[in-house]
Amino acid sequence: MPAGVAHEEDAVRWRLLYEPVVQDIIRLFKPNDPHPVDMLRTSLQRLARDLGADVDTTRAALTALAQREDFTVSADPDQFTEYHVFEIRVDWDVFARSRISVGLDLQEHPVP
Repeated sequence: MPAGVAHEEDAVRWRLLYEPVVQDIIRLFKPNDPHPVDMLRTSLQRLARDLGADVDTTRAALTALAQREDFTVSADPDQFTEYHVFEIRVDWDVFARSRISVGLDLQEHPVP
């Protein structure tokens, strides 16, 4: 298998591994509410606790989320401690353009 193909397949597997936690982070922004949240200020420790996940899994999911065009993180998750306070922001216009909406409750039917 060519190195480029192997690297791409590894990247896909990595994203899929953390996708459930990424979706849990997205749910914290309440995308289906009439007034969704635009920004969260938190720490890895607090976010992990809120998600019921460990800090390393939360860090990896946050890194995956930050690679998307609709979410930004104020600092590189791989560079800060679990107590560092940071911000996660969503651009709802980009979110809406990049997601397929069928009017489902995200808690019951996560959108990839």
